[in-house]
Amino acid sequence: MTTTPSPKRAGAGFAAPGTQTYEREQNGRFAEKLHGESSVVLTGNMEMLGSRLASYAEEKRDEAVAAGRAATDARVSLAARSIREADPDIATVYLSPKDPLGGALVIDVMDADGKQLSPQKRVAAQDALRRAEVPYDPRFYYGGIDVDRMSQWIPDDFNPDLDREDESQKGARRALVAMNAAKLDSIDPETRVADMLADMRHYANKYGVNFDNAIERSEGYFEEDRNS
Repeated sequence: MTTTPSPKRAGAGFAAPGTQTYEREQNGRFAEKLHGESSVVLTGNMEMLGSRLASYAEEKRDEAVAAGRAATDARVSLAARSIREADPDIATVYLSPKDPLGGALVIDVMDADGKQLSPQKRVAAQDALRRAEVPYDPRFYYGGIDVDRMSQWIPDDFNPDLDREDESQKGARRALVAMNAAKLDSIDPETRVADMLADMRHYANKYGVNFDNAIERSEGYFEEDRNS
């Protein structure tokens, strides 16, 4: 008599394609068995995809460089504030990249008249930079750190006293954040505003918003904010 083998059940050492099961080994333990997953297939113009990926990589690299510089400026600002509070005589701090601890090595400190200050003041400046974790940055190699200027440095997209902002200040800050996020090509303020308004027109057109009505309403909001 001929018998037909019974179907094997998934979970007992067998599985449908694209799944993960456990099978018993000779020592009685169960081991993971990874089965082949279906691969992702890209469709479309591969040359265009490659070009877009390359552009994306360049954009992200530029963003990373800009973010790194902004982070360094923030740390330098912290150090400069500490230096100014501890020793107002120090006006400029000159750096070298040869810090054995990996940061920025102070090689000289000068007063406002360009006079070299004592080694003790140089050590104080070095301590301030290390506490703020300032890395070496070639931008500060030749001209040094202008302590007064950097102690007052604030990023364009940052407000240290948000609780005291009135509505006009909040609106201007939000607009600046939006323009920075949009990465507009122009640095001219009027052109940047015009670019943002053009983008708003495109948005309104795409989503069926009456742009003229929005502009009219914005005038009322603007007056309310100015009088708040």
